[in-house]
Amino acid sequence: MGYVDKIAWIRLEDGRVLSTRSRGRDVWYLPSGKREPGETDLATLCREIAEELSVVVLPESAVHVGTFTAQAHGHPAGTMVRMTCYRNAGQCCGLQAGGGGPRWAGR
Repeated sequence: MGYVDKIAWIRLEDGRVLSTRSRGRDVWYLPSGKREPGETDLATLCREIAEELSVVVLPESAVHVGTFTAQAHGHPAGTMVRMTCYRNAGQCCGLQAGGGGPRWAGR
């Protein structure tokens, strides 16, 4: 069984969760990305969120929420995604969700 190792950011606001969709994909995901060789969870989190959302997540504000495993979407049966999820403790500045980019899901 193969694994896809991902680090994700869970951003909740007013009962909604922030989601993103990669170009060419048909589903929405938590903002996330794959770890580069030798990269820590927090380095991956900060880099990926800056790249995807142009938002700075301070490593000291990151709080581990949990690590979840499920069948990887768009991959052969048995390929699992292991998603290590973090939230930030405190406010977030510069986030603009809507249009064709990130969006708020829920409520």
